[in-house]
Amino acid sequence: MPGTDVYAIADGDLTSYVSPSYGNTATLKFMHHGKTYYAFYAHLNVILIANVCVTEGAVIGKSGMTGNARTIPLSEAHVHFEIRTVSNPGPHSGTHGRVDPGEVLGYSVYSCSV
Repeated sequence: MPGTDVYAIADGDLTSYVSPSYGNTATLKFMHHGKTYYAFYAHLNVILIANVCVTEGAVIGKSGMTGNARTIPLSEAHVHFEIRTVSNPGPHSGTHGRVDPGEVLGYSVYSCSV
């Protein structure tokens, strides 16, 4: 739902920019097991902080429907989220420079006990 808080997944350096396709974006550069990664958040309505060092759990923005998400039905609103190995892999690179978030965050975030 647009307007929902969006959180930093780790301590790191947060930057932002506006993209024609992704809309308002934030990129969090962070370290995990000695490697540098980039958490990418897109289609944000508002970016509350940028160009600063943030701590894990900080509210960095609000979900929205910007960029190419501005014309989708409200029921399909989402935050586009990626974990990247490079800061900007480019718009036509497929999955190059991107990793499964479960590899970094752990797969337990996807499971639930019933």
